[in-house]
Amino acid sequence: MAIGASYAFDKLQQAKRTAQSSTSEVDRRNARKRVKEWTKVLDSMRSGRTRIGSRSPVVDAPVWATPQVVRGGFATGALAAGGELAKDEMLLATDVGVVPSRWELFRWWVSDDGIDRLISLLDSGRYRVTVPEHGALLSFAWLYRNGHAVAALDLLVQISPHARTLRFAPVEAAAPDPGPTRMWRLNARQVCDALSQRRVPDQLARMRETLAVWNPFGDELLGMWLETIDGDRVAARISSEWLDRLSVLSERYDTLASAHVLCSKHRKPKENLGILVGSMQRTIAGAELTPRELGLLKHAVDSMVAKRGAPGSESLELRRAEDASMVAGPLFADAARVLADELGDTDPSMGLEDGIRADSMSRAESALGSPLPAPVARTLDRARIGTLDDLVEHGLVPSAEVLAELTPAISADALSAKFDDANLRSLYASIASAFASRRSLLLLNYEKQVQLAELPWVAALDAAADTSSQASAPTLHALARRTITLFPGTVIPNPMITQLRRLTSDASISIPWTEELAADIFMGGFSPKFVAAAKLAAPILRDSIYERYYGLDYAAIAAFPEQDRPSSNSPFAKLCQDRVGSSGGAGHGYSPARNGAVIEQAQIITTHNLAAIAGLGVQPADGDWIGLAGRARDVATALASNIGDDRRSRRLAKEAAYAWRHMLFFMAMAERGEQERFVSHSEAMNAVTRLGPAWSGLAQIADGGSFESIDGRWVCVDDRGVVGAQLVGWARDRRHWLIAGI
Repeated sequence: MAIGASYAFDKLQQAKRTAQSSTSEVDRRNARKRVKEWTKVLDSMRSGRTRIGSRSPVVDAPVWATPQVVRGGFATGALAAGGELAKDEMLLATDVGVVPSRWELFRWWVSDDGIDRLISLLDSGRYRVTVPEHGALLSFAWLYRNGHAVAALDLLVQISPHARTLRFAPVEAAAPDPGPTRMWRLNARQVCDALSQRRVPDQLARMRETLAVWNPFGDELLGMWLETIDGDRVAARISSEWLDRLSVLSERYDTLASAHVLCSKHRKPKENLGILVGSMQRTIAGAELTPRELGLLKHAVDSMVAKRGAPGSESLELRRAEDASMVAGPLFADAARVLADELGDTDPSMGLEDGIRADSMSRAESALGSPLPAPVARTLDRARIGTLDDLVEHGLVPSAEVLAELTPAISADALSAKFDDANLRSLYASIASAFASRRSLLLLNYEKQVQLAELPWVAALDAAADTSSQASAPTLHALARRTITLFPGTVIPNPMITQLRRLTSDASISIPWTEELAADIFMGGFSPKFVAAAKLAAPILRDSIYERYYGLDYAAIAAFPEQDRPSSNSPFAKLCQDRVGSSGGAGHGYSPARNGAVIEQAQIITTHNLAAIAGLGVQPADGDWIGLAGRARDVATALASNIGDDRRSRRLAKEAAYAWRHMLFFMAMAERGEQERFVSHSEAMNAVTRLGPAWSGLAQIADGGSFESIDGRWVCVDDRGVVGAQLVGWARDRRHWLIAGI
């Protein structure tokens, strides 16, 4: 089977199962979308249209063309700027009188009229670059107008062979983009989708139907049967007038039963309400109730009166008033759909300014006749436009992954600040921000992801434009500081590392940033930047508690030779492999578990970018490293406390170990006295928690002790036996001790 085909096939089958069996309509809809995507992936692999593992995965497409990529880095074979003509392209073709095709539209855009329109868009800022290709013709127009005719024509030569299949024109907009420093988590389209997909949980829908429909109907029917009681007998006093009223009630029952189908008690002959309904239907049909049926009816009437009170009684009236208040407000799903309708006229590609959000909420609340439920309002708030500080303040940046999603706009602004021309700064920032949304590919043979400068229009702008300022360095420091202070116990996501590397390169600063590698495609070797990162960490952590805890020798690591190419035989790679061989079980064979353990050792040795951030001179506020250590400790503790004996516990154990590693690094940056107090306090606080053995082990190391290898694990031993254990994320040959115990 081709590389990755088994993974893609497994994902397809998983999506099919979810699409067929999930009880959630939203989950089924999303699963159906994944089925289509993974089917495209497999079809393109079978037909040879895609090359899995290549940085140019779509055959006959240039390396810079943005591929559609699904989870795991698999290309579907489609291109993000390709496909059918969009609605705005069809309208444009009609307006300018050309055949509606990409090629004819491209020819119009590079005509005198088209260039004038491009220049007008540049000046007004009323355009959107949703994928990098959408900035190509705007770049051409800027070059053409600013005296770079040769560069402009050369750009056309490079992109025109692909103009029949790819869109190089921008999306025209009604208003200018608010600028890269103002951002949002979700745009209007995404918010509308999220609101429209809200569904009423089945259990809640049944409860509301019971309270609003069947309980009131049951009260009315119970009252009818109570009228027929004579002494101890029910159905003893039945008049023609009573039968007429019962007939009307029976007709209403039929209407209700057709419209409200979630509840079933009224249809069950052994339920009290079902007995009342059955007796009603037999009586209306002219049948005489049998002694058994009369007995069941009497029992049902008595039971219902005893449970809820007689109709008209104070207790029942109070109970029904409480029921009414529970169903009086709108359902979240109904409120969400009304709010989504109110957002229908907003720019779908943009977030929502405060005024638009407030007006939309006000109109929705008027339509509902009540305030919006808080969860629905929170969904709308995720489209808030503001600076990164604004979004952090409003709790809209809940994770390192979300922070990484937002930072491309900030780095794009810094990258574009080198240009004098305001229009060019806006254009360049739009292209850079769109490029940052390009999903990473699964790459083999140590290939690199496509870089921004490889886009022909970006290269042309870089070469032709005069530069005046350099804003990347302060932005780099600000993002690096946010990375460690906002989420000190979380591994830095690869998208954030990409932005840090891009800013570092633009600022001409030499810092080796290292991505988190995928265990299932790891080829056993490391690129030169891993060695450089280890050598950077060496002077920072030599003779530190971090070095002692992990049993490292940073003096020897500092002497490693530089690498000029990826290698699985370098001293660095051998060190990682040997440490797994001695701590993770015997043997050096291939497996994802062993790969994960080797990759983790590389992260431990290099600190996975924490030393790189420290090497920039970045510190927490007031140099409070021990405060960061405490927050990372709390993350590790919270993760470990959720570990049980289920499938997710392996992931939780890894994440707890990664937070623990961050804690140790921050400790190592603090003063020795602070470290001692921190370990003593934390060990006492966590003695009986799941992390107790880890704290015992750290306390032993802090007192000058060491770990020893017993049965494949690094532990601390005294006359009581094993009293502590080293905490790492990957346990290769047995269950992790956080799950199984030491």
